[in-house]
Amino acid sequence: MLYALFAGFMLAVAPPSSAPKVGSYVATKFNDAPLPGVATLQATEGFRHWVKLEQAVVRLQQNGKFTASFRYYHQHLRTREKVGRSQILSRTYTGRYVVRGNTITFVPENTGSKQRLAPFPGTMDDTGMHVRYSVTDGGIRHNLKLDLRYDATYW
Repeated sequence: MLYALFAGFMLAVAPPSSAPKVGSYVATKFNDAPLPGVATLQATEGFRHWVKLEQAVVRLQQNGKFTASFRYYHQHLRTREKVGRSQILSRTYTGRYVVRGNTITFVPENTGSKQRLAPFPGTMDDTGMHVRYSVTDGGIRHNLKLDLRYDATYW
């Protein structure tokens, strides 16, 4: 579930464009709320996932490769169970990206898990990058959104 939550990207048909601004894009919003952002996602009957995203950074390199790093909390809880204390988690993905028009597609490298990560689509505009993606758990589909802004001062 979490592997799909923070990785992947899909190719859209659009005319090729100039290369995107290379460097770091730092998340400003998770599901239209400022960071740290919280999502509660219904899982199988009687359970839910609680996720608190503290930080997300996507770094685009000129050679068409990307690195995406996330710092977050995650708990798998019974429906009425309260969120407790937990350690912060981190995950980093690498792969390549393709830009066509204002669409950017991230293709993550295989992380060694049995389930291959699907490509993730995003769009780019004057304000930065916007990534919308879906995750499914227990047959329930959840639509998520991450907004990032270019930050030339970040690694």
